[in-house]
Amino acid sequence: MVSKDEQIEALLSHTALEMACRELKVSHMARSSYSDVFAVTRREIDDYVAKNGFPRNAFCGIDGPHGCEGIHFLQRGCEWILFWLERGVNYDEKHFPTEEEGRKALIDWLINTAGTGINFDKSSHVPE
Repeated sequence: MVSKDEQIEALLSHTALEMACRELKVSHMARSSYSDVFAVTRREIDDYVAKNGFPRNAFCGIDGPHGCEGIHFLQRGCEWILFWLERGVNYDEKHFPTEEEGRKALIDWLINTAGTGINFDKSSHVPE
């Protein structure tokens, strides 16, 4: 069994498919369930990020390289901004009054785009 920290890092870094296939010893997930591999709760994901920060390859970085295409999360003045940068254009820009609120939105974005189909807010496969 993969540790909870490794599960969280895979979910946030978009390597969930590779980890699931490796752990289940399958070449694809068409007939398998991600919930057989990922047994973490949303609270555990939030706690991990609050303690350890995001995995380095999860997104372009907090105040990271502004030419990097992908997800950006940065502080501008008194607020935190989350957006997708592609070809020099910001998409889906959202503003947050605190880093914590922005961080939770970034976690939502990363786990919702991880491709697992697991709803970590309403998942019944792992009790809170």
